[in-house]
Amino acid sequence: MTPLDLARAFIEKGAEDEVLLGKLVDDTEVSDDIFGFHVQQAAEKFIKSVLAVEEMRPTRTHELAALLEEAEALGYDIPAEILEVRSFTAFAVRNHYPFMATAPAIDREGTLRLIRSMRTWAEGIVAGAGSAK
Repeated sequence: MTPLDLARAFIEKGAEDEVLLGKLVDDTEVSDDIFGFHVQQAAEKFIKSVLAVEEMRPTRTHELAALLEEAEALGYDIPAEILEVRSFTAFAVRNHYPFMATAPAIDREGTLRLIRSMRTWAEGIVAGAGSAK
């Protein structure tokens, strides 16, 4: 698999989480923990798609701030509107170890917009890498 193929695969998998979030945005039977977990997963995959473009195997972490720092270190601008995604790392930890983290409250509509912005950001970078080759 080429780095570009890997980047596209990360976007595809993140988009699957995004689709699920769209279906759950108004579903009050689904907890914020589950919603937040899929936010974290989508964001992680979108950031890792950007890292993959640079032929960099992303760090095996769920820490969104660390992944964004890696992307920034590679020279990518991180739009201010997506920086708030960093708080969703707590949902990855909480889902695996519920006694370890306190998850923040979620504005589901706003969070879905955030994830859509992240996908657009990642897709733009990956598309630019694909057209450069």
